[in-house]
Amino acid sequence: MKGEWDQRADVFKNVMKPAWAQQADGPLLECVPAALQAKYVQNELQKLSWSMNMEIKQRILHLHAVWPCRRSRWWALLIPSGCQMHDISNLPGASPYPSLEYIFARWPVWPDEVERELQLDEEELNMFHSKFYGNDIRHLRMNQAAPCILHSYGSVLRECPCGCRGKFSMWRLQRVGIRGFYFMGNSSKEWFLHVMEAAYLCTILPSTRFPHVPRDSLCPTGQCAAPMQALWIATSWTILCKTFMDLHNKHC
Repeated sequence: MKGEWDQRADVFKNVMKPAWAQQADGPLLECVPAALQAKYVQNELQKLSWSMNMEIKQRILHLHAVWPCRRSRWWALLIPSGCQMHDISNLPGASPYPSLEYIFARWPVWPDEVERELQLDEEELNMFHSKFYGNDIRHLRMNQAAPCILHSYGSVLRECPCGCRGKFSMWRLQRVGIRGFYFMGNSSKEWFLHVMEAAYLCTILPSTRFPHVPRDSLCPTGQCAAPMQALWIATSWTILCKTFMDLHNKHC
């Protein structure tokens, strides 16, 4: 809500500077959908593209169009002016939208100590069930796509494992609600996703080595840019580069 005055906006500003200084061939940016309407983001992109003689291609991609997890993100690609590239296309949609049951016939069974770590404690369960903290559907539905997995997933009532923040205040949780969900495990208890399950839903290879224990590793998973979306953008850029080189070779 603070826009360009939010300290986190410094990341964007500090990406723009080396992109101009190094005359990057194809800067690729990813952020939450609000970046498409954020004036300071769009103004800085326009300045950069004008100074480097580039064009801006941008679109909001919805992961749940092709994969059973909601992850809507803004993507922007700067390309040299004169390159004939249409706007970034949408991910090819499936009808009906894919649901969790397509990729999880049953939930994996983890060692007892891991399941105890992932189990919601009494405070978490009570707050997830309370209407004072929002009306989100907390119990994961297998016939739907999973809600978006956020950086705070698994630690909404705790300090962030990465050290970026302390515990959220009760005032904040009541004002904006609690984001997160659980599923019913094999022992009829409420669990957070294992990091490998969350990674798979974010289209990250489950074989990825995570830095912490399964619950603490959920925070970087929720911060990721979905590789499936990134590959979609990269494929468009690769096709463009190949077409450009073919035309260049033809005329030379």
